[in-house]
Amino acid sequence: MVEIVTNLIESYHAAYEYRNFRRDRADFSLIGDIAYASRIGQVFSEIRLMLEAVERMTNRGYPYSDERWLTNKYLADLRAAAKMGGEFFLKVISIPDKVCYFESLDPLKPGLIPKPLRAFGMPTCESVNPKEYEGFESTQLYAQSGRLFNSVKDPNSSNYYADQIDVRGYWLDQLMAVRYLLYRQVGNSSLDKEGDNYLDLPELRGPILKTLTELSLNRLMAPTEVEFMDGSKMTLPLSVDSIWMRRVEKPIHPIVARRLGVPNRPFYLTEYFNQFIAHQLTNFTDKESLEKMTAELFKVAVFDNRTANLKGTVGSNQKYLDVGTQRFVAAPENAIAQELIRSAEEFRTQIVLVKALGIDVIKKAVEMLTEAEIVTLPLDQKIVQMEKLASQLNLTAPNRKNLRQLAGLPNARITDLADQGLLTKLATESEAELLNQDSNVELLRMLPNSVAN
Repeated sequence: MVEIVTNLIESYHAAYEYRNFRRDRADFSLIGDIAYASRIGQVFSEIRLMLEAVERMTNRGYPYSDERWLTNKYLADLRAAAKMGGEFFLKVISIPDKVCYFESLDPLKPGLIPKPLRAFGMPTCESVNPKEYEGFESTQLYAQSGRLFNSVKDPNSSNYYADQIDVRGYWLDQLMAVRYLLYRQVGNSSLDKEGDNYLDLPELRGPILKTLTELSLNRLMAPTEVEFMDGSKMTLPLSVDSIWMRRVEKPIHPIVARRLGVPNRPFYLTEYFNQFIAHQLTNFTDKESLEKMTAELFKVAVFDNRTANLKGTVGSNQKYLDVGTQRFVAAPENAIAQELIRSAEEFRTQIVLVKALGIDVIKKAVEMLTEAEIVTLPLDQKIVQMEKLASQLNLTAPNRKNLRQLAGLPNARITDLADQGLLTKLATESEAELLNQDSNVELLRMLPNSVAN
């Protein structure tokens, strides 16, 4: 069984260059997204069959905890094949958008410049002429990683039909991968009697929840193959952006959206993942408290202060965040939302400190706190450093307090303030505008609203 799954996975990856690129086809259309997703679903369903076989055995006297899964050669092979399938779907979900790495040819400014391929509007990194782009004139392509997330048409194409493309986006594969990872029912009556999915495999439950949680928090680092221009390859842990590099463009036609089961508008794939997770883990009564508790991880209560009475919306042990007309409320079981609210509050503190202290004071403070020997100091010693700075600058008592708050921020938040562009933005835009743009708030909006359920 392991050999079968291995062959299916290898064949799938090997076919990517042919399957997702035009390669002189007369017709390569966005309308074809429907047929493409169906074909990918057929491949993924074959891989999923191993889990279905394991599920059938668990309901015939071989529970997941039975030691015969380890000692019986056939059962061990079947279980390993099922696990391999789940790990494959996780890897598909975790592949980041295509990034091109350009090597500087200027001996005075050596280094690599990474740039998402989507920023160039070209179908491949090789088709980018760096001399045509500001800041890349003295560079050459050095390496590339990931797969192009959205479909793209070569701007130099002579094909004038609006539906025609040159690369089909990998988001469709990721859409189908999360479905076959979490489907409780696959549409086959002989396989849908029990409703297990890969979360029921004890060895995969942790990795699945870890990956999906990190995607929801925009903190996923995934092993990703980097291909160098000399033909060599290396696997490196790379960040997977859950927001700006995972925004699916609006389907070309409402029928395409309906057939794919996605919104007929631009949407974030992470938003779809969260909705799908909550649905699959909540709406199956035979999967009781554990699954429903897991589903709560991916939810948040959202109230509109224009139409709802906010009195009594926040209970004990709950966190809340007011942004514009929205109030986000996270109960203890809504762990992802609680963490996003905490991070958003940290960002709000950054805003308050910059506006209160001013850019010049912040620069001096950050300069002190980002020194290697300072940033690792205990909090009380960081505060001592800030007190020294406050004395040097003759700051008022309120601003001395603000400096102590700065020392209490996480190191990542402090070093963020070394960015001149961010500092200026924090100082010139209003708190409401800045908070509304914060990535943590954007991620909160991607979580299913428990009030509406």
